Amino acid sequence: MDRVFIVAGGPSVAGQDTDQLKGERVIAINLSWSRVPFAQVLFFGDDRWWQEYQADVLAGFAGRIVTCAHLVAHPRLEKLRRRMMPGLSADKGEVMVRRTSLTGALNLAVHMGFREIVLCGADGQPGADGRVHHHAEYGPRLATSQSNQWAEQRRDLAAAAIDLQRWGVSVINASPGSALADLWPVMALDDVLKHKEKYDDERSDGEVLQRVDAPLHSGAGAL
Repeated sequence: MDRVFIVAGGPSVAGQDTDQLKGERVIAINLSWSRVPFAQVLFFGDDRWWQEYQADVLAGFAGRIVTCAHLVAHPRLEKLRRRMMPGLSADKGEVMVRRTSLTGALNLAVHMGFREIVLCGADGQPGADGRVHHHAEYGPRLATSQSNQWAEQRRDLAAAAIDLQRWGVSVINASPGSALADLWPVMALDDVLKHKEKYDDERSDGEVLQRVDAPLHSGAGAL
């Protein structure tokens, strides 16, 4: 069973030692790449985000950059179609993103063949100090005006959780104090990593594949 860590933007990441993830397979979402610059994959879903941060990303991130944003273009971008209906896509040429890029990263991890996903920064709510992200907050250009954003995101993640369970994909939420504990069990990141030796022993040599280096889909427009 291959495992991947998804590092999202929730404020709980600020209190975690993410350097422990070096040597693991990691997908970073948006500005979380600056917390885990060693991640193999960066995923984003917003055209405006790329316009705002592309210079920093291109200068500082060496891994793959995958997006479902419609209007952006760059030789380093690997583009997938965007699905707007709730529920993850079984089509390897698209990912589901509506209210949160976390659904897109989850969908991407499934397309890459991972069967165990560990989430960091999947808080589902602001931190105790009111912060929304572990990194610098986005400016007005990227800020959302929706007061019900958390409820909207939760609905999309709940639909994703149903699909992941149906497909036999295990998810652990390593986000302390997460409001999404009813969707996926919460476990401390240190405890997740304590199982690394047992996990590595159980993987066969044939499973130790660089899934993050594999094409995302085949056929016309293959990446």
